[in-house]
Amino acid sequence: MKVRVGNKHAIVEPKDKKKRNIHSWTCFAELVDPNHTKKCSAFISKVRFELHETFPNPIRETKAKDGCLFELKSVGWGYFDIPITIFW
Repeated sequence: MKVRVGNKHAIVEPKDKKKRNIHSWTCFAELVDPNHTKKCSAFISKVRFELHETFPNPIRETKAKDGCLFELKSVGWGYFDIPITIFW
């Protein structure tokens, strides 16, 4: 069983010119084993993303959306690490 984790990032124009939220990002974990025949939920129950403490509700958990993709999207003003926990 293989899991790919990563992120996508883009600089965007903030909706509110007074805010500095110019970073649009997506963080993801994805089950990528081509031999699995069961649903993803048979292997992974959820994925936890731990955002920077300045975010409201910094501990976010997601269930699979499309296939075996677990992702979190948001905007922010800077860069930070995101610890990811996969619940098998």
